[in-house]
Amino acid sequence: MSNHKLAIDNSQVPEGYKKTEVGVIPEDWDVASLVDVSINGGLVRGPFGGALKKEFFVKSGYKVYEQRNAIYRSIEIGNYFIDSKKFNDLNRFEISEGDIIVSCSGTIGCIYKIPEGAPQGVINQALLKITLNNNLIDSNFFLAVFCCDKFQEKITENYHGGAMQNLVGMDTFKNTLLQLPPLPEQRAIAQTLSDVDALIAALDKLITKKRNIKTATMQQLLTGKKRLSGFSDEWHQVLLGELGVFSKGSGIKKDDVLDYGFACIRYGEIYTKHHDFIKKFYSFISEKTANNSQVIKSGDLLFAGSGETAEEIGKCVAFLKRKIAYAGGDIVIFSPKEQDSMFLGYLMNYESIVRQKARMGQGDAVVHIQAKNLAQLQFDLPPLEEQRAIASILSDIDAEIAALEKRRAKTKAIKQGMMEQLLTGKTRLIVPSNAYTQCP
Repeated sequence: MSNHKLAIDNSQVPEGYKKTEVGVIPEDWDVASLVDVSINGGLVRGPFGGALKKEFFVKSGYKVYEQRNAIYRSIEIGNYFIDSKKFNDLNRFEISEGDIIVSCSGTIGCIYKIPEGAPQGVINQALLKITLNNNLIDSNFFLAVFCCDKFQEKITENYHGGAMQNLVGMDTFKNTLLQLPPLPEQRAIAQTLSDVDALIAALDKLITKKRNIKTATMQQLLTGKKRLSGFSDEWHQVLLGELGVFSKGSGIKKDDVLDYGFACIRYGEIYTKHHDFIKKFYSFISEKTANNSQVIKSGDLLFAGSGETAEEIGKCVAFLKRKIAYAGGDIVIFSPKEQDSMFLGYLMNYESIVRQKARMGQGDAVVHIQAKNLAQLQFDLPPLEEQRAIASILSDIDAEIAALEKRRAKTKAIKQGMMEQLLTGKTRLIVPSNAYTQCP
């Protein structure tokens, strides 16, 4: 490992640091390659050729680990198995607790540590197995280094199209370098980052809980199964077309979109950027394009007029902002009269309405829905004041979710900053001196 140094003038390097092929690092850190930190050069690519043909698979036995196990970080995924004879033939590719698997074809660089109690099995040809030398490197520290952006860039920069073919045979990958602190410091760094991961996981759990609460609240309030205090007037069954008028977005091509100018909504953004109502704009057009485009006004509902599946067709967002904006093609615009647009925005994405829209969708490769179809959507409608009260409750839940998502994003950004500091040695953790005398 000590061979990975640069013959460079260290006069500009801060005291206590040195220049190496991975940059400036503390003097007591080393530099190692992936081969260096694995047992007996233990980087093994899954078997190629006919070693794992479908005819070898059985209903139960030894698990065949797939690339999806690394991508989704789970041992539960996959249902391919081999018998004991085939398992013995492929013992070189056997997976053990603590081994690291890496996706190395197509979606590359995803990494997963095989947990305790994982089923015995082998890797397939789309995986790489790394067996770490625990006397040199802490596995959790290794995971942190491997997942950081700079290391990911290193392992992908020399592969055309992002595909790693014959990965283990490539010295470029096997000799990829990483910075190596003393083991106690590795463990301290890994634990610190793990604490942040625990906070992120807790936020994820809380966000999921809030989303489930929102779903349950929608099921109760949008159907009238539960009435809010103070409301007792009867709901009436209506068709959407009875509540307003339809129009069509137009006049905005892909080449017309700018980073500034007049705000516009494109139909694809309804699927990817907006949920229930529009909070911000992502696309803009020139005044000339705007003059030939369809204006949308506050209170309008925007439906995606085309999509890839019947289940997603006609996703709806309410436009509640009080400013001029424009709608691109493939957007069906509905302007309600004397109704609460936020309430209708939530209702138009409720499961019973989604099922109706799915039945109305037309087409195979691309599914379309038209204004005449949307006009036939049928539902029970509460009085206006109750609509507003229901929308307010759902909007409050959305605000709580948005605040949690913002906090999660900030925590993730903090973690990235911590990784940049800790994994390079720019910031050092205080490690008890007795930690350096403990056995690994």
